[in-house]
Amino acid sequence: MRLRLALTLAAVLAFAVSLPGPAAAAVLVSESGVSGAGTPAEPATPDGASAGASNYQYSMYRGRTHTVQKTDWYCVPASVQMMLNLVGGDSDKSKANQDRYWRYAQDHSRYPITDNGADAAGWAAALRNWGAGNYWVGVHTSMQASLRAAAKRMRLTGKPVGMIVWGRNGGHAWVMTGFRSTADPMLTDSYAVTSAQAMGPLWPYGTIGGKSFDPGPKEWVSYDVLRKKFTENVQRNAPDWNGRWLTVLP
Repeated sequence: MRLRLALTLAAVLAFAVSLPGPAAAAVLVSESGVSGAGTPAEPATPDGASAGASNYQYSMYRGRTHTVQKTDWYCVPASVQMMLNLVGGDSDKSKANQDRYWRYAQDHSRYPITDNGADAAGWAAALRNWGAGNYWVGVHTSMQASLRAAAKRMRLTGKPVGMIVWGRNGGHAWVMTGFRSTADPMLTDSYAVTSAQAMGPLWPYGTIGGKSFDPGPKEWVSYDVLRKKFTENVQRNAPDWNGRWLTVLP
C-alpha cells in the first residue's frame, strides 16, 4: 500500500480526492494489542454507542504540532513530522524535513515502491531513526481490535499512533492523539474504543463534497465516521496486509 494521496494540493480549498496505496514490516498483534499475548474475547463493537458509553477519555495532543503535507504524496512524511513534534516537544513544519522523512521512508519501505509513496514500514523506520522510539506496524483483523491496540499502546507509552485510513482506496495517513473508551486500557483488557482523536496532514485543504476529509488538530472522530474512513486495506501485492487494519504503534 503506497501511503500517498493522489490529489492536487491547489492553492484553492477544493480538491477532487482519489487516494491510492503499499505495505510494512507487518507484525500481527493480538486483540489485546500486545504481540504474542493471549487473545481475550473482543468486546462487542460499539456500533451506535452513545457518548455515555465512553467512561474513559485520554489525549496526548499538544498545540502547534499539526503540519500540512507539502506535496500530493507527502502524507506519510508529514505524519512523521507531526508525531516527532508530539514526542519531542517541537513545532516543526518545514518542507526540508518532510523531504528527509519521505526519502528515508521510501528507502525503508517493506515492499517495492513504484510511485512517489512510502509505506507503513518506512513510516515506522523513520520514526525510529529520528528518535521517536521503537515504533512498529500493527496488523489486525478488525477495526475494533486495531483501535484497542492503538489505545493500549498510547496509554502505556504516552505517544501518538499512526493510522492508515482509506485502505479500500489505496491508503492515506492520519495521526491518532487520543481516544474514548468504555474503560481505561491501562487497567484492563476488557474495553472497547468508541471514538478517536486524530489529525490529518491534508487539513484544512482536502475536501470531498465541500467537507474536509481529514480531521483537524484535537478533533474527535466518531465511531461511525471511523467505520467509513479507517477501513481495511486492499493490497493484493502485500498478502500480509490484505484485508487487515494497519497502524504504526509505539
